[in-house]
Amino acid sequence: EDLRSENERLTKDLQYAASIGQSFLEKNAELEAEMANVHSRYVVRIEKLEQECHSLRMKLDCSVSAESSLNAEVDVLRDQLKRARESCSKSELALKKLEASLAERQQSENDRTAAIELHLRTRVKALEEQLSESHKLNERLLAQDCNSMLSEEGSHTSVLAAREQELELLLKQVQAEVEALGASKRVLESELAEAQGRLRETLDSLTVERAATLKAEREATELRAQLDTLQLSQVDPKQRGNSLFSEVEDRRLKQERELLSLRTRFRALHEQESSLREEVRKSRAQMAQLMAAGGHRADARQVVLLQDALARAKLDIAQLTRALPSQSSGPGATSEAPSVPLSGLLEMERKKVEALERERLSLLRVQSESHVREDQLLRELHKASLKAEALEARMLKMMAQKDDCSVGRKDAAVHEQLGVVEEEPPVLRERIVMSHAFRQECADAPSSKRPKTSSREDKENTDKAPDNETQSRNTARDEAQRDEALVEHSQCDEAQRGRAKEVVRKPKVAFQDDTGETANTAVDERASLGTKRKLRRGSVVVPQQKVESSSTQVEVQQCKQQ
Repeated sequence: EDLRSENERLTKDLQYAASIGQSFLEKNAELEAEMANVHSRYVVRIEKLEQECHSLRMKLDCSVSAESSLNAEVDVLRDQLKRARESCSKSELALKKLEASLAERQQSENDRTAAIELHLRTRVKALEEQLSESHKLNERLLAQDCNSMLSEEGSHTSVLAAREQELELLLKQVQAEVEALGASKRVLESELAEAQGRLRETLDSLTVERAATLKAEREATELRAQLDTLQLSQVDPKQRGNSLFSEVEDRRLKQERELLSLRTRFRALHEQESSLREEVRKSRAQMAQLMAAGGHRADARQVVLLQDALARAKLDIAQLTRALPSQSSGPGATSEAPSVPLSGLLEMERKKVEALERERLSLLRVQSESHVREDQLLRELHKASLKAEALEARMLKMMAQKDDCSVGRKDAAVHEQLGVVEEEPPVLRERIVMSHAFRQECADAPSSKRPKTSSREDKENTDKAPDNETQSRNTARDEAQRDEALVEHSQCDEAQRGRAKEVVRKPKVAFQDDTGETANTAVDERASLGTKRKLRRGSVVVPQQKVESSSTQVEVQQCKQQ
């Protein structure tokens, strides 16, 4: 009975051991299938990550080259803008010099017109004196010839009265012309003062608009500096992910909208400046035309009046010369004396009139040349301002492209921090077959106590046992080498990037045979890393998941924590 009970107990133990072995084999098959699935998933994922890493590196190289080219273009455009501004300042200085010279010429022209007016007044006075002298001479002649010319006294007095009336009318006309010239001069002076006031107002508005443009440029530079600081600032690791990209994109769009508004404002200010300059040029051209037309009309009218006066004086001289031979020798001798100075005075007046005409033509020519030169300078200034605006717009466009490239680089850096980009992807290991010793023990057991397995399966297990042991040794050695390579790689990354990538090991899972029951014990090795800082999302970790049997310990391949 004792032997029978012992035999039954032993058979029960063998059956229980066979059931436990069968369960271990089933669990081993499940773990192998799970490892195969994990292996396939990680192969696909790491291939995708490698492709994405390669594409991101290519994009990063393209963005770096584009940034260098854009920086070069920005430097060239800044030099061009500086040269354009220098040319604008030179043209403004030349415009100021021309305005000063124009003011001096206008002052000299006013002085000359005043001198000409004074000269005309003195000439009118001289003509009046000559008329009075001619009246006195006629009275003397009439007094001397009263005896011989009693019959012709009435007709001669009427002729003299008509001549006197004509001369009085001529004097009134000359005075009216002088008054008209004075009125036209006052009108032109008022128009000139009004144009100068408008010019000062436009210059003041131009200075205000220039200050506004400078302020807008300073604001644009400040916004660019803020954008650069925003791009260079570190982002909170807890808020990374989609919210980080959306925040960066929103800020970039906001900065682009502000730049576009500043650009439109700058263009509006430039258009307003060009319109004001065009208005100033038109007003100056209109003033020059009015001055030229008024001066030409006044001078032509004065020349016509002087020519009429000269013709009448010549007629009077001819009449007097015809009348002198009919007189006696005494009166003839007395009348020949004033004829010579009258002809000399007329010749002098004619020469003076010609000189005044030449001087007027030269003044008009110089004034027209100055206006043409001023218009050319205004056109050059307008072209320079348009060129500066185009350069500013191109520079803003280049800065926007540079900002886009910098944002792309920042996205690539963020991807790299999140673990999307990886310099050296982890190397996958081959599938590991577990529970070799247990299979060998099952093979060494007697046939009555062996679990119910097919002979073919036992044969395969016995054939694979030594191969699996050598494979486990090779995998352990390869794993140690890879761990050393990972440690060196992490040290290089710490030296290059300035941050440490911590290595965290996953808990071990041990399967042990303890009185016929399985016990899964999880040992967390993170307690040893308590003094270190917390891991960031996407950092490279080295999980070591171990499956232990009674004699063999097998490690799972390295993976990346997601």
